[in-house]
Amino acid sequence: MRVSIEQVRSLLASRDAADFRERSEALFRESFSPERHLNRLERAEALGSLKGRPRLQERLAAVQQNLTESQAEVLGEAQSRAWVRADVDVVAVSALIQAVVLCRIVDDLSSRSVGREAWNAVALRAMSAVLFPD
Repeated sequence: MRVSIEQVRSLLASRDAADFRERSEALFRESFSPERHLNRLERAEALGSLKGRPRLQERLAAVQQNLTESQAEVLGEAQSRAWVRADVDVVAVSALIQAVVLCRIVDDLSSRSVGREAWNAVALRAMSAVLFPD
């Protein structure tokens, strides 16, 4: 189960800012879900395998850049509709979102996990503060 760029693009079908926020938060929760644990682990493993492999690093960098730019396009359109804060760089926010999702692996692997609900609450609060105007 992967969150696809098509799912991210579908956020632009939102009716208004409140609907965009609700859909965005649902997508974040899906990204943090236990079912996505193996996806996060695979991504961490791929990143760890880059040392000493410049060609692989170049290929992964291109894929990563495409994802960042695709998400930033969606965020930029939402920003033009005043659904995303005007004072944030959408490319930086795109990278931050990916980092937060990937870093969920830290708690996934912990023997004393903070728990999914606690993680979601903090991560959603952080993302909301960065993304949404209110």
